[in-house]
Amino acid sequence: MSTTHWLIIERDEDYIAKYGEDPDQPERKFSIECSDPAACPGWIECREDHSDATDEDNDRGLDGDEVMLHGEAHTYRYGYDWCVDFPGCVVIERAFEGDDHLEIARTHGLGRHEIDTDWDDDTCYLIAVSDPAEAAS
Repeated sequence: MSTTHWLIIERDEDYIAKYGEDPDQPERKFSIECSDPAACPGWIECREDHSDATDEDNDRGLDGDEVMLHGEAHTYRYGYDWCVDFPGCVVIERAFEGDDHLEIARTHGLGRHEIDTDWDDDTCYLIAVSDPAEAAS
């Protein structure tokens, strides 16, 4: 089963109450919802010392095999060294590093919008699954 993500776009009522509303620049707050953060696929470079890795571990890792190091399953990834599963949903953690959420808000408006992701190295790009014209009909 794959995980599904949604971009939640709401009016930022706290900001509006404090500073007022600008109709030309509506204040929004954004969040990401994940159908199953525990099963969401993602990885992160392990910052632990890996001097306990044997030559056999290194060879297996370079072949793409999972290797147990300091009690945790690791995968070797070129450019990143030894990596482990990301704890939780990597999309929730990385989704707002770019401006994709702002474009989805502009084209789709308020609400809960299913999104897909596209990864370029370690940058997460958000893509709306539905076309706003389809949602309106």
